[in-house]
Amino acid sequence: MRAASAMPKPAHVPIAAQTVVEVVALAAAWQLYRWGRFLVRDQQATAFDNADRIIDLESALPLDVVGWSQQLIIGSEAATKVVNNYYVYSHITFTVACLAWLFFRHRSSYERFRTCLVGATAAGLVVHAAFPLAPPRLVPELGLVDTLMIYGPSVYSSDELASITNQFAAMPSFHVGWALLVAFAVVTTLESPWRWMAAVHPAAMTFAVMATANHYFLDAVVGGALVLGAVQAHRAWQAARSRDSRSALGPGLAAAMARVEARGPMSSGRAPSPLLSERPADEPVTPSIPHRH
Repeated sequence: MRAASAMPKPAHVPIAAQTVVEVVALAAAWQLYRWGRFLVRDQQATAFDNADRIIDLESALPLDVVGWSQQLIIGSEAATKVVNNYYVYSHITFTVACLAWLFFRHRSSYERFRTCLVGATAAGLVVHAAFPLAPPRLVPELGLVDTLMIYGPSVYSSDELASITNQFAAMPSFHVGWALLVAFAVVTTLESPWRWMAAVHPAAMTFAVMATANHYFLDAVVGGALVLGAVQAHRAWQAARSRDSRSALGPGLAAAMARVEARGPMSSGRAPSPLLSERPADEPVTPSIPHRH
């Protein structure tokens, strides 16, 4: 019998090395994000002019719900502090937690989440530069309360924190955009009916950004739109990659792959094909040659 020649397996990258690479890349992206927000930090006159335009537009639609949102909490110090803390702490905490959860437990979903997060944020920085905007709390005519400054915690109360923030980058709201992306990741990754509870996060964040007078309603709309655009762009990119991969295969194998993809993700509860379940994804298929006795 002639033994089939085994093809070499691709080198396996240890999980520790992969983690370091991702952390370094995301840290670099975070520094670029901070730098990008400072591009329009000194354009205060333009930021207030744009605020007038947003206020007029929301009044005409009508979407001027910022004052109404704040009135729901301003009479209770306890409620105001809860909303303040949710606005300040859940933004980064939930996003980083989602990144870690997907990286270690759902790697295919992690790649999509990370790519969409970076893409939507990059697009948002372009909007920051093109449309500097003063938040509602800095517009005296609105008569709103800066709840973070009065009740805490405030990200502008110290020179150290103020040095890494830009108060005139209200458009779009990354708080809402990132919250929506976290909810999208949970809903599309898990199968439990409880996964829809994740939708509470972007809804609560939308209320928080307005109740604290840090954003207009349209800031939230644009933040969400950028995330949805990033998700659609990633889907189109994946579809193009899939078409290119199939074109390099024979017609029979390409058709088989299309049938497998049409059945949906492997986590859907259906039994996977033995060809897919008994072999690691990175191991090539080698034809079996029967023994001759």
